[in-house]
Amino acid sequence: MTLSTDAAPSAAEQPAIAQPIPPAAPFTLDALRLVVVAGLWGVVAAFALIWRGLGLNVAVLSLLGVLALITLAMLERVRPAWRSAWLIAPLLFFGLAAAWRANPLIQLANVGAALGLALLLARVFTRPELFTQGVSGYLVLVLSGFLDGGLLQPGETLVAATRQSRTPGRSAWLWAIARGLLLAAPIVLVLTALLTLADLAFSQSVRDVLRALGLDDLGLVTARAVFAAVAAWAALGLLTLALRRRAAAASAPRARTWSLLGFTEAAVVLGSVNALFLAFGVFQARYLFGGEANITAAGFTYADYARRGFGELVLVALIVLALGLALQRVTVRSGRPAALGFKALTVLLILQTGVLLASAFTRMRLYEEAYGFSQLRVLTQIFMIWLAVVLAAYGATVILDRPHLIALGGLVAAMGFVVTLDVFNLDGFIAHENITRDLVQAVEITEYEDRSGRGREFDFVYVLSLSDDAVPELLALRSHPDPAVRAAAEESLSARYQALSAAQASDGWWSWTLGRHVALNDLTRLGYGLSTQE
Repeated sequence: MTLSTDAAPSAAEQPAIAQPIPPAAPFTLDALRLVVVAGLWGVVAAFALIWRGLGLNVAVLSLLGVLALITLAMLERVRPAWRSAWLIAPLLFFGLAAAWRANPLIQLANVGAALGLALLLARVFTRPELFTQGVSGYLVLVLSGFLDGGLLQPGETLVAATRQSRTPGRSAWLWAIARGLLLAAPIVLVLTALLTLADLAFSQSVRDVLRALGLDDLGLVTARAVFAAVAAWAALGLLTLALRRRAAAASAPRARTWSLLGFTEAAVVLGSVNALFLAFGVFQARYLFGGEANITAAGFTYADYARRGFGELVLVALIVLALGLALQRVTVRSGRPAALGFKALTVLLILQTGVLLASAFTRMRLYEEAYGFSQLRVLTQIFMIWLAVVLAAYGATVILDRPHLIALGGLVAAMGFVVTLDVFNLDGFIAHENITRDLVQAVEITEYEDRSGRGREFDFVYVLSLSDDAVPELLALRSHPDPAVRAAAEESLSARYQALSAAQASDGWWSWTLGRHVALNDLTRLGYGLSTQE
């Protein structure tokens, strides 16, 4: 194996490589200020999240985190890299989107997206690297940010805060207040305990105050204290990582092409895979796009043929994407004919992979026609759509000789996937389609029967188990022709109203979501609250 630094025909075709993370400069930030801000954010996070559902609390915490970062940057005179600061907008969007849908899976997806963007923003807040890094560079940014921000930076900041406290005139009054509070806390607690024993009225007042603050439950207080410490540690690491200046980086190494393969070997690999995909596409066109008659004539049931293969086809698409990226990195393309040939074979492979994705999407649609819609099936379809977007973006980077931009394209596609879940009412769609499908079948046939695997009994238990986002659609089941379905719907909707009312009373506005709000209003409008009171 040899390394080539001059085999690539142009600088544009040279693959982007991960740049080394420059070492941190001497600690010049106001460490105490960072500790105080991170500690306050951790306390608010513990109070807002522990033993509460997700909702507006995520939006509030995201906004407070961004405001803290911007304010500290202004105070510390740290200039952000505006080519990376755009990450703030989607971070705030995903934080707010957690209060949009009531589906816990979608809420967790929004929280995960917001946390991932916060980690990435902390790493590149002062460094415009999002448009220069390739896939390996993004992995380095995320992993180093997690290790540095989660383990190293908080400890260094605490050490720096201790050292700065001994410096005359540097936040001396803040340290004096902090030491005073630490000394006063145990004294006040002991005296308060004695006074509550001395006076019953004062004791009751103290209990009322503790209950209002949520401090009367020892388990809750302990959980919030532990969570506050962990959240403050993480916030301290991310803030320090984002604001701390770094030493000047050494000159970036020239991009290198690992000369493992020549164009001939790569062309053979790409040509072989293209030939395989072409044969598979021609063979499958007869069965997949020729209708149900061709499937049953070949000895397969409609449902059996539909249920198999879509997962494998999606995996094939992912493998092809990885193969293309790897060949770009290890193939030497000296001369214009080799460069154009590699592009042509890669683009052809991407187009045929798109056909495979269309096949997988069609298989999933056939499966839904046979068995109905579910969260996993619809999520798989949405994922396939965005995987097709990634493949299209990869094709564009190949044509434009900008292979490193596929990493940014993947990041945008991942955000687009989560945004689609926010905009698209997943559970409402599933409930609507399954209920409509059942009603249509009830009109067409008097009894459910199996016709080549199609026309199974309506799974109303699954539909009623969907999240509160589906409540507007579930109301149609109150007038379903089947008495068993009507009874189950009434029981489920009544129980759902009680759960929503109890959650609203216990969590307040912290856990508010638009989906739960609409569901509760619809159920209240239909009189479920009155029946419960009676």
